[in-house]
Amino acid sequence: MIVIFINIINIIYITSNTYSILKNNTEHVTVCIPARNEEKNIEKCIRSLMNQSYENYDVIVLNDN
Repeated sequence: MIVIFINIINIIYITSNTYSILKNNTEHVTVCIPARNEEKNIEKCIRSLMNQSYENYDVIVLNDN
């Protein structure tokens, strides 16, 4: 029972804290994408990241081969 309570508190805290950070665009975020043989999918993935409303971020694509 205590584990469920702790999980609920963590979910509430993480959700509210993450929303606050994303709302204010105050935190710098770096997104790392490991890619191996992803020629067909990588463009869609990067375009999706570039279309985010959050502006304070970097994207690093790592060639995993």
